[in-house]
Amino acid sequence: MKAEHTPTPWALQKNGPCFNLNSPDQVDHFAILVGMLHNNPGELQANAAHIARCVNAHDDLLAACKAAERRLVEIELNTPSVFFTEDLAQLRAAIAKADAE
Repeated sequence: MKAEHTPTPWALQKNGPCFNLNSPDQVDHFAILVGMLHNNPGELQANAAHIARCVNAHDDLLAACKAAERRLVEIELNTPSVFFTEDLAQLRAAIAKADAE
């Protein structure tokens, strides 16, 4: 059975020198403990907030990329003079990276 990640959205919470990224049910959480070894609290908070934004936006962004890919392919098929080769390659690379296990 494939393990699933902690449900989203994750919320940032200060916890002493660290930050927790708490799950919606507040039971499971992923704690960022880098704060104990980090000399820049502002950067630590920015990193923790960035992780939370990335995790919380992942599913929506992946769905949007897949929809854009489908639309670009459809446009190419119906308009022979229009090509989105580089755009499709970039979208497909991003989708592959986001879907990687």
